[in-house]
Parts: sequence; structure tokens; C-alpha cells
Amino acid sequence: MVCDREALCTAELGHDLIACVGSSFLVSTPSTTANTVQWVFDSATATPGLWEVSVWSPQSTGFCTHVSVTINAADGSNAATVNQNLNGGRWVYLGDYYVSEQSGLSVTLSDAGCGSAAVTANALRVARWPECEGVVGRSCEQRDWWEKITSGGRV
Repeated sequence: MVCDREALCTAELGHDLIACVGSSFLVSTPSTTANTVQWVFDSATATPGLWEVSVWSPQSTGFCTHVSVTINAADGSNAATVNQNLNGGRWVYLGDYYVSEQSGLSVTLSDAGCGSAAVTANALRVARWPECEGVVGRSCEQRDWWEKITSGGRV
């Protein structure tokens, strides 16, 4: 891939939302070997929990229709496919993945099998699901609000 370092992002998973967006992006060039780009979040700084992962790239009819994406997290190695020909110019949801204190999170894009079609890498977004008292997807603020409503209190 043609590398423009401004498009790459390193961050810690200590925050609830990390969006790595660059004003420029990486573009693959046709070759006989697969090109990859990888975002890695260190397990030493990861906040354990469930994280939603999405990617963003520009859209063009010349981009690959089956970009290979590999997501590595506590629940193992997971594969996804992104159609940059149709789904560029927006966030594409790749799934929800668990991060533990030991696992961290990595996301790898590959242009393997795309032939002469270009593959772009521009942005990765990871957002931690709210969690309250061990219930993923439920924030304590939602719980407090609901308890006030059901007990006849005012919000």
C-alpha cells in the first residue's frame, strides 16, 4: 500500500470512543503479493469490555468489492468482508468484539484477491458498549433514569 502516515492512528482503549480519521488515506497498488494495513490497540492500556468496530473509506467504482478484514480480540480471530465499491463514504459496521486485559484489539485490512481493484484504508472507529453492574449494553445512567420513572419520580 502507498503509505501516508497521517492516515494511521495509534490510540489506547482507555476511552469509550476512538475514531481514527485522517485527511488522507492509504491506497493499495496492484502487486503479486498481498498488501495489508493494521490498527493495533495495546492490551496493557485496554479497558475490558465489549467494543463495536467500524471502518470508513472513500467510495469509488474502482475500489475492491471484497476487501478482507481480520479482527483479533479476546473472542478469537474473526473475518469480515467490506465492499468499498458500494459502501465507501460511510462507517461500515464490522461487529462487536470482547477486549480483555490480556487480549487488546487489532484490525487488519488486506487487498489479497482484489486483483487490479484498489483498496483504501482511511479510518477505524472503536466504541465501547456501556456496561452497568455486569450488564453489557445498559448504562447506569439509563438504569437510574428508569428507576426514577418506575418509582413515580420525575426525571
